[in-house]
Amino acid sequence: MATVGTNFATLIDIAMSKTDQMLVEILNQKNPLLQVMPWIECNDGAGHKTKIRVGLPTPTWRALYQGVQPTKGVVAAVRDSAGNLEDFGEVDELEYELAGDDRDTWRMQEDAAHIEGMSQMMASTFFYGNVTITPERFHGLAPRYNTLVAATSQTAENVITAAGAGADNTSIWLLGFGPSSLHGIYPKGTTAGLKPQDLGRQVRQETDGSRYTVLMTKYAWQAGLTLRDWRAAGRIANIDVSDVRTVVNNQKALITFMIQLSERVEEPMGSGRQYWFANKTITSALRQGILERVSNNLTYENVEGKRIMMFDGIPILRADALVNTEAVVV
Repeated sequence: MATVGTNFATLIDIAMSKTDQMLVEILNQKNPLLQVMPWIECNDGAGHKTKIRVGLPTPTWRALYQGVQPTKGVVAAVRDSAGNLEDFGEVDELEYELAGDDRDTWRMQEDAAHIEGMSQMMASTFFYGNVTITPERFHGLAPRYNTLVAATSQTAENVITAAGAGADNTSIWLLGFGPSSLHGIYPKGTTAGLKPQDLGRQVRQETDGSRYTVLMTKYAWQAGLTLRDWRAAGRIANIDVSDVRTVVNNQKALITFMIQLSERVEEPMGSGRQYWFANKTITSALRQGILERVSNNLTYENVEGKRIMMFDGIPILRADALVNTEAVVV
């Protein structure tokens, strides 16, 4: 077994990998939102400027021989910025050489944890990133839909409370992705997604002054989020996790909230598409609801050869980045 506290796999680990090349990452999460979300290049360097319509023109009922005053809509300029997420993977050069013909596969398996870690961080930031608290990240969805008071934010119209209290709450999201509603952004002149860079051999120095060579890989992911139309997204907040797990017929309560939210959230224009997102606590409860036939709206369907849970014809995707420890939205 590996020695506890070491930074790299031991020689025993390499010997074991000879008999089993499949690396099982126990911390792997399901976060499909990064695959279904459209990505658009920033139009302002590392930021993306958009105009959001916040007021409609007011027409006039015209009588004969009476003029009409020209009007125009009211728009607000918004600039969203992209954050820069980085990590470095290192393997001891000697371990790499000892891996023999499978050395490149072994190295990729060693770096798999770095890739998964970045994926989890990106998905978490998509929901919970707050530039007021962590300005080096990008602004996520939760701080944009974090009030029930319409006078505080227009988005309150699309926030429904499940009346949970305490600190053991989670949320269900209905998101309409599209170029005119909600999409990811990446800096101008770059490419979307995770970018690996092989830095080759590097000399690593320990605190005691000793040195050895490693093979280093740099991973970088520059990304952000733009919400052009707040009406295309919504949140069921304050879902008490303990209630979901114990209360009889809790699936019916979730279905009621989902119906309410689906009536409030507008479908994205053009080529956009809607998705529900919930963590495994919620998807487990909903799946049980299918078994108990609590609603005809809740079904399993075959989509591109896969069994997908649906509500009102909209896919329900599991997002493990959604936690069960959300604070109450008030």
